[in-house]
Amino acid sequence: MSFTSMLTQYPPPPPPAPLFTGKDIPSQKGKVFIVTGGNQGVGFELIKMLYPTDATIYMASRSSTHALSAISEITASDPSRAGNLKFLHLDPMDLHSVRAAAEEFIAREENLDILWNNAGIGRLPPGTKTQQGIEGHMGVNVVGTFYFTRLLVGCLKNAVSRSEENSVRIVWRTSWMGEGRSPEGGFRMRDLENGGCGNEYVDYAASRAAGAYIIPWERIQTRNPRADIYAALDAGKGAELWEWCEEVIAAEMDG
Repeated sequence: MSFTSMLTQYPPPPPPAPLFTGKDIPSQKGKVFIVTGGNQGVGFELIKMLYPTDATIYMASRSSTHALSAISEITASDPSRAGNLKFLHLDPMDLHSVRAAAEEFIAREENLDILWNNAGIGRLPPGTKTQQGIEGHMGVNVVGTFYFTRLLVGCLKNAVSRSEENSVRIVWRTSWMGEGRSPEGGFRMRDLENGGCGNEYVDYAASRAAGAYIIPWERIQTRNPRADIYAALDAGKGAELWEWCEEVIAAEMDG
């Protein structure tokens, strides 16, 4: 019997009632959020929850068509708040677009309370590369997101100076695949330099595992089921990846 057939004949019990819903979110008036990849999936649902709280929200997306359609759907629930939800063009496949998005935001806002790095990409055909020639998964899930975050640190610091303690956040969405299919230590430097390993599942998993090393942001659970990923921090793996990201960005954007 297939797994799908088993689920059909013996469906799992319904999940328990949620302990936290959008109704539990207090007013966010005066706070500024960026949600990348916010036009669909988790990002879209998050923005739907934030919209009634009077937060200023930037939906960062590579497709203006999809983003504006998503914004219209959300604002239809309460047109009086429509001015609080804005579109920000961001394509993590191109570092020039990343910089332009950050510069546009900085020109419009002084503070950033929450940067929700939700956008990501997976299952790209082997050999897919960003505009700067970086393997696609690593380029979007790591380098592009790293660069966007780095450019917005000033706005995050501004928000810290006027906000309640521990309320300013960088949230970085990831995947269990970072532990499930990534190579020893999370990633291999030779794969970064050679544009991937040729297996889209391993390349994706490596990008998710590597993403944990550039959260200063470096916060990897000590009880991580992959002990080699946690141990790699002490072996300098995090610093190695951070320096590689800085070198790639400097070569492409500052050279």
